[in-house]
Amino acid sequence: MIRFAQPPDLPAAIRLMQAAKMGAATYRYGTMDGLALLSVDDDTGALNGYVRFHLGRPETHLRQLVVDPAAQTDGLVAKALLAKVVEIAAAHGSQGVEAFLPERDVERIDRAQRAGCQLDRGVRLRWLVGQDADREALR
Repeated sequence: MIRFAQPPDLPAAIRLMQAAKMGAATYRYGTMDGLALLSVDDDTGALNGYVRFHLGRPETHLRQLVVDPAAQTDGLVAKALLAKVVEIAAAHGSQGVEAFLPERDVERIDRAQRAGCQLDRGVRLRWLVGQDADREALR
């Protein structure tokens, strides 16, 4: 299940970031703004994914995407979170969803391309929404 995060979800999100070794040392959680979605296992209720983003026009900006290491095998958690962000961004009137990755992070860049994003070499990733969207990105 994908749902919006609530303040009581913060400790679980922090534990997830620490387990995934993503963002736990670089963010001050109490002052994070924007919207956050959680992927919660339907059977156990465990948090297995987290995404934080800022809605905008023309672009929505993806700030952080974290998936529990135990749930990273098939990529479905990340795809489900990204699909929901794209859906929300399109409804808001965004033309695309953008993210940034270090150029040396070849593995994550490759996964993003396989998930249908356009890549401007360097760090910019962009998923188009609406009429110009890549059919692969909308699946």
